[in-house]
Amino acid sequence: MPYSKTVFADTSALYLLFLAGRPSADLCRGVFEDLVNHYKATCLTTTWVKYETLTRLRKHGLRACESCEALLKKREVFRVIPVSPDTESKALQYFWNWTDKSIGIVDWTSIQTMWQNNIYYAFAADDHFRQAGLFPLVRRLQGRLERAYSTLQF
Repeated sequence: MPYSKTVFADTSALYLLFLAGRPSADLCRGVFEDLVNHYKATCLTTTWVKYETLTRLRKHGLRACESCEALLKKREVFRVIPVSPDTESKALQYFWNWTDKSIGIVDWTSIQTMWQNNIYYAFAADDHFRQAGLFPLVRRLQGRLERAYSTLQF
């Protein structure tokens, strides 16, 4: 079954969109603009990722939080969905049983959401997605972030 033209947005990259003056933020903005403008992809995320991102942004001020909230409300770009009880239950099962203990519950809900919505690509800078057989669009090499793709196949 082909994957949808939807990309899952994770805190690890979403957060960086709203930090000014950092090379990693510039890289994430470039990847995001490529997704939206070149590929005409839409982003899906969960309320849990939204709250986690806003919480992390809060230390950078309300303006960063307000900018994030405004972007997430753009229906032509983003869809924010609640985590269903079924998704939460499955994520908790993985959390307790997976051998890599560094993958958190929010990451497991994100991975479950991607599997349930047939989404392969993650706007993420987090290797947990790769460990789950998915494709994060940003990767960390030798302590710095870089684009993890040359072209995307939807």
